[in-house]
Amino acid sequence: MVRLLLEFGASTAARSSKGEAPLSIAASKGDSSIISALLAQKDINLEPENAKGETPLYTAISKGETGIAEQLLRKGANSAHRNRARETPLLQAVGKGDTSIVSLLLAKGADPNTRNLTTGEPALYRAVFKGNTSIVSLLLGAGADAEAKNTEAGETPLYRAVLRGDTGVVALLLSHGARTDTRSPGGECPLYRAVYRGDRSVVSLLLGNGADPDMSGVGENGESVLEYAERKGGPKGGTIVQLLTLSKKPRRR
Repeated sequence: MVRLLLEFGASTAARSSKGEAPLSIAASKGDSSIISALLAQKDINLEPENAKGETPLYTAISKGETGIAEQLLRKGANSAHRNRARETPLLQAVGKGDTSIVSLLLAKGADPNTRNLTTGEPALYRAVFKGNTSIVSLLLGAGADAEAKNTEAGETPLYRAVLRGDTGVVALLLSHGARTDTRSPGGECPLYRAVYRGDRSVVSLLLGNGADPDMSGVGENGESVLEYAERKGGPKGGTIVQLLTLSKKPRRR
């Protein structure tokens, strides 16, 4: 029916009572055959926005329609388009935890360092916040900056991963150049936070990647991380103190 209507001159620019274009409606319904028919039209607009400023590509992503997203991208849909919330399709896919669509968008040239222009949240930080190791790996592999801070929170992805106690993500970030000495807005270094949490696995990872146990834990002139660990004690404290002590570099005479 859609193909017949198009043959008889139906406009692809028509809008529903809710202001939706045919391409957006087809993406919402997950109908790839109608998408194909619409995309075959020479005058098709790939970026008709709905009331939220979202294009058909956004709609496909929100519905988890990887195949339709691929059809739209192959036709030339803009993967950098921002909606009213100043989000890109990649940010939306990361937020949904949709690994296949994230992979597709990156393969089609989406910027792995895209961020929300209102909150300053980078795609990588969002993936870390969600604890999605696969998407973190995809973004880092595509060139995402491991040090890109969430502007609003002021935290690096590594600090957030340490807060979560996410050993796998911490290891990924460190292997892609995340710095162990970048402080949080409150002045904490990642090693201090890991010690505070009593997280031996993360402490060990950080130390193995150059974290300094003699570094001030909070602020530039406070007690060192090692001093804090010794003072804190507790059931796990002894093991962590041992880890910190063994990692200390011998001073030259």
